[in-house]
Amino acid sequence: MSQKVWLLISQFPQAEQALFDWMLGCAAEQGAQLEVLTVLPELESLWLMQEFMPNLAAQKQRAEQQAYLKRANWVEQGAAVGVKVEQVVRFGKLFYQAIVHALERQPEWVVKQIEPQQQGLNSALLGSQEMHLLRKCPFPLLLQKPNAVLPFQRVLASLDVNLETWPPKPSPLNQQLLYWAQRMAGKRSWQVVHAWQADLENLVRHWDTNLEESQWAQLKEQLYLQRKMALDVELQEAEADANRLQAFLVEGAADKAILEHSLRQQIDLLVMGTVGRSGLAGLLIGNTAENILERAEFSILAVKPADFVCPIRL
Repeated sequence: MSQKVWLLISQFPQAEQALFDWMLGCAAEQGAQLEVLTVLPELESLWLMQEFMPNLAAQKQRAEQQAYLKRANWVEQGAAVGVKVEQVVRFGKLFYQAIVHALERQPEWVVKQIEPQQQGLNSALLGSQEMHLLRKCPFPLLLQKPNAVLPFQRVLASLDVNLETWPPKPSPLNQQLLYWAQRMAGKRSWQVVHAWQADLENLVRHWDTNLEESQWAQLKEQLYLQRKMALDVELQEAEADANRLQAFLVEGAADKAILEHSLRQQIDLLVMGTVGRSGLAGLLIGNTAENILERAEFSILAVKPADFVCPIRL
């Protein structure tokens, strides 16, 4: 069996040292190979720049060499613990070159630290390289908050359940989320949350059915129990250790309820699925994920469904 490859996208090696140390330790334990990708900006109007800067090729080569030198100690660190650390330098747009490289190498996951000046996943993230990666990267993507404690201490997986078929069946995406959450939590306790709304209640109210309040309450309880059963099916399929796991069903709009629960529990890593959809605005992650990402102050591990189609091709 071929060795697993983990891809670290590096921009600021000094700020990323703790992240690299953590990944290196995990790679040594799990027998993985690390690839460190640095993407340097490509000059626009290259032909025009060459006219005024005849030594442009030499300058570009020096920039590439400096990128290697800045991270040379990482290669030495890897050799000291028996982990192969390979450096790769590309030129162009960061998100595009990172995804192209990932498609070539097929890593188990992709890791990137959020740019330090952003201080968290907030509205400044929209339109950035990180958001492009979230929308387009087909591999599990960890966006680590700068200065986050590693390994993560409080891990939360956000699951959605499908009630279109009954009895409920496990979802491949949910099983991937549970797998990654358990893996990130290690031997520590962790959480699962499912946000739900009694949408049927709102519909029936508009039908003017004149149901008694007791009947509304009974309907709402049945909806809750259905979702709880579906969540239990997911946890049983994943063989989650009940002694280390807390499961929560929170009522409300998913983006608001999940974010509020995350803040109450003071989590430092949210594992969630992102669902791609096509439209005039291009490929977007689902509204729930995007709304959370605008306001979250913790690291995110985003996982795409198996049928996700990456808009970037080799």
